[in-house]
Amino acid sequence: MDNIKTFDLYVGKILAFLYKEFPCKCELNYKSDFGEVNAKIMFATLIWLKDSGFIDFQSTINDDFIYNAILSAKGLELLKQKPKSLENSISFGEWLSQCASSGKDELIKRSASELLHYSLGFLAKLF
Repeated sequence: MDNIKTFDLYVGKILAFLYKEFPCKCELNYKSDFGEVNAKIMFATLIWLKDSGFIDFQSTINDDFIYNAILSAKGLELLKQKPKSLENSISFGEWLSQCASSGKDELIKRSASELLHYSLGFLAKLF
């Protein structure tokens, strides 16, 4: 799997995990919470999500344990959106959660990719 597809998969898994936990801050140990992962890409994905304003967390330990992880206001608002492309007009957050629960990685990747694409237009409307 190339880096972009792996990135999309991890974005989907991380956002679904934090959406389910919201509004509680949580500890995220991605080596145990997400099964076998490419640690380098997982850590880079977490940093990118934080730097892009979708999530927040307090600190990291050994690049595999994240303290006080939570969706940011921007991340939550995006995940609450109900695009017409989703069946039954459910939110992105609900859809990602369903995809993550199914364990179907290809569906998670596609959903996360669509979410990131949608976020460009959504965020442009806000500013």
